[in-house]
Amino acid sequence: YYLQLYPIIWFFLGVGLLGGFFFDDKSNNNHKYTKALLAGSFIGFSAYSYFIFAIYAGSVTILFLLATRKQEIKSFFFLVAGIFIGFIPYLYAHVSIILNTDFSSYVNQIKGLQTAYGVVDTQQGGIIERLSTVISRLEQLVFGKGVESAIFGSSNEAALPSFLAVGFLSFFFIFYRPYYINSLKFSDEKQSSAQIYSSLLATLTSISILVHLVFGSIIGKPLGLQHYIMLIPLMYFLCAVLFSNISYIKLSASICKAVKLIAAILAIFIIVINIFASHRISNRLMSNGGNGLYSDAINTTGLYLKSLPPETALLFPQWGYWMGVVSITGSKYSVFEAPNLVEMEKRLRTDPELKKRSLFVLVLGQNYFQGKDLNIDPRELAERNGLRLSDITTIHGRNNIDKIKLLHLSRTEY
Repeated sequence: YYLQLYPIIWFFLGVGLLGGFFFDDKSNNNHKYTKALLAGSFIGFSAYSYFIFAIYAGSVTILFLLATRKQEIKSFFFLVAGIFIGFIPYLYAHVSIILNTDFSSYVNQIKGLQTAYGVVDTQQGGIIERLSTVISRLEQLVFGKGVESAIFGSSNEAALPSFLAVGFLSFFFIFYRPYYINSLKFSDEKQSSAQIYSSLLATLTSISILVHLVFGSIIGKPLGLQHYIMLIPLMYFLCAVLFSNISYIKLSASICKAVKLIAAILAIFIIVINIFASHRISNRLMSNGGNGLYSDAINTTGLYLKSLPPETALLFPQWGYWMGVVSITGSKYSVFEAPNLVEMEKRLRTDPELKKRSLFVLVLGQNYFQGKDLNIDPRELAERNGLRLSDITTIHGRNNIDKIKLLHLSRTEY
């Protein structure tokens, strides 16, 4: 999920610069055009960093054109040019594939990637089912259900928080709807600079979120939970901006006081939901330590391996284990990974770097278990690779389900 948080930094930088564009000295064209170009470059780079942000780049560009009422058409082209510059690395990657192969091979590779990542998914219903998929993704995100399901294999129901969340969003989008429309009138000199800037940020962010949700409703299941992660910081940012705008709304004192009270209650609700979700997940971690690739057995394995001689080579014949171990052991040990045990055995026999090694620990995760024991014969494995099995260590997870076997191996001549 950190992959989605990185581009949002560039997106915020770009939108911030774009907001400042409206407060520049209009007579200083060079400064104005430079800011539009730089803002576009940041937004374009966010789109390169993760493709979902290309949707945001498009919505921001169109909104900029509408907001300036075509009076800043040259600035608009500078903004578009900046987005193109920021997006160049992405374009370069695709063009280089075509130049190094051919267009037919390129198309086949793209189709292969789509199939591998489930981007092409015909096993879904119409717009209602796709919309329910989007709602499910949002529910998993906001209340930590996605994280909880990934770590523990299940999550607690959150019907009441979901209902309150819908009420929270409805309150803001209904209450501020006329305000969004008026926010495009940047030429209104009666508005303060703070109000205009805050209005612009709220409009840019809310339109980007709306376009993202519409896109998700069209695509449906192929957009996984990771494709919605960026909505969380964007929604929190939007809430902060909307809270600050309450003071700008022209209402009677009693109504304004009531609106502020509702906003405060909803803000407290968000904070409390986060606290309870974090507390719930923390308690589950303490009691059963996670599940599968999120099991505490991996952490325990890392701590155990950290005590071995530094010349020991660590062998990981499956994805998902070595990252957690290396985070604990650091650069003390040489680490070798392979997608499966067959490929790892090939590496043992052919890899020049491994041929120089004498001590090994083969880390076998849950994929290599059948019931309570391994689905392979450790001694037979060692013999056919010219190795000697000196010991087998079993690491158990806190849930008493997950476990990892460590085969201590050495060259027979060692």
